[in-house]
Amino acid sequence: SSGSEILISNNVTMTVNNPLLPPPSPAGVNMTKPSSDFTVTSKDHINVTYKFVSYTHTKMTCKIIASNSTNSIVLQSLSWNNNTSTDIISDFGVYATTNGKDVGANLSNGNYTFYVNCSSGSEILISNNVTMTVNNPTSQNNSYTSSGGGGTTTVLSVKIYPSDTELNLSLGESKSVELTIKNEGNVNFEGTLIVSGIRNDGYKLSPSDVSISPGEEKQVTLMLNSSYMLEGKNEIKVYFDNLNEVALISVFVENPLREEATKVCDNAKEYISTMNLSNLMNNYTTAMRLISNGNYEGAIQICNTIINYANGGINEMNNTNKSINTLNQSSNTRGSISANPRITGYFIENVKTPKGEAILVSMVAIAGLALYLGKGTLLRILLGK
Repeated sequence: SSGSEILISNNVTMTVNNPLLPPPSPAGVNMTKPSSDFTVTSKDHINVTYKFVSYTHTKMTCKIIASNSTNSIVLQSLSWNNNTSTDIISDFGVYATTNGKDVGANLSNGNYTFYVNCSSGSEILISNNVTMTVNNPTSQNNSYTSSGGGGTTTVLSVKIYPSDTELNLSLGESKSVELTIKNEGNVNFEGTLIVSGIRNDGYKLSPSDVSISPGEEKQVTLMLNSSYMLEGKNEIKVYFDNLNEVALISVFVENPLREEATKVCDNAKEYISTMNLSNLMNNYTTAMRLISNGNYEGAIQICNTIINYANGGINEMNNTNKSINTLNQSSNTRGSISANPRITGYFIENVKTPKGEAILVSMVAIAGLALYLGKGTLLRILLGK
């Protein structure tokens, strides 16, 4: 690689067989938990432990999937920037219901193949699998009313406010969300708040256990770290493990490097177009592919190389113009000469080579002789007349 040009040779397979070293871990995903078939009901939590090894990619998106004969449902999706040799522990709640307030997905009763899929786009790693059985009884609402023997009406109604929140965060930024728990019924309530849609180490909820009397309100604080979210839209849900009440927090994560990479590469494309540098189009295409894959640093490096290469050609052309102007000013002959814009592209593309430099020097020399001798005299000399 020269920075702007990348050349790749043919390849062969090299097998390393070192008796002093343990065998390498094969590329793939190993799900160690759940290790056997299991059953979920409404609002159960699923604890998943897995790790992946990839020899060719440093950024992978791992999805926890439940599939049956009719569809494949992504229960959770997490992005990783490096191969991980340590266990990834994922804990998320799932409504095994179709009441429209699902966490992860709407799941109907039946058997599902449960596994982890890690993908880089071109490489797909699929873990071992177990069977997940959904056995959902009649779903519980966030409130109920019952009559006691003496005619007393008991009402359980607990709300989480606000029910819908939107946040915009830069990648790596943290921000807190204040939630209000209100007991609108007439009985005491105790419950544990659950957070889904983000890894456990990507948030801090305080407090998570709530005990609240009728008419009482309590504040809870959810601190979110966008480092553990995907670029784009993330849906994070907060709910009680024994009620259907859900607070949805939509977090839109932006990576500042994406905007920078797009701006630099737009600039590089303009250079390629206006200066007819078609030989650099493949490099620009590579940079755009890196942007789509999230490798913004690599795209910025390639596009800056294109710009520097183009600017180098402009400098050579400016030096040529200066030489011609000097000849014009020192000449007292009839004519004058100026840079021909039609050969600008040739100079930019070829002047950095020894051949290009020789051609450039020759053209300047011929221009000088034309000015000094006159165009007719020089033509006769060259034709031998």
